Amino acid sequence: MLDEYNGRPSLLVIEIDNGPVLAWMLQGAGDQYQYWLYVPLSEDELGSLYKADLTMLAEWTLQLEGRGSYVGLAEDGVLVLVAPWAIPQVEPDFLINAVAEALLQELRLTLESDLPEKTGRELRRAPLALT
Repeated sequence: MLDEYNGRPSLLVIEIDNGPVLAWMLQGAGDQYQYWLYVPLSEDELGSLYKADLTMLAEWTLQLEGRGSYVGLAEDGVLVLVAPWAIPQVEPDFLINAVAEALLQELRLTLESDLPEKTGRELRRAPLALT
């Protein structure tokens, strides 16, 4: 774990498919809904991350423009929606907005599909957190 907020992990490196993945909670540590960004890393990028100034993490991440990654929406720390995403060419101050837009788009697509009634009801509350 690289960072936390009130005891809740907010920046960590996890292993998926035998490779390192940056897991970064961009928004919502103290809220009901959290936005997550998951970025697969090479071993060299992992070394670079460990040396990076974490206050400049958005700039560091945006160097990976075009990288296939994932955005996720969690409710009270439980991941409820994940979507593939490519890191865009945006200014660092707009990274959170880009993730929120991607999550909102994926949420709309998901809600338009056939969902069990309970799941649909729960997900319909989430757009309020994204706007």
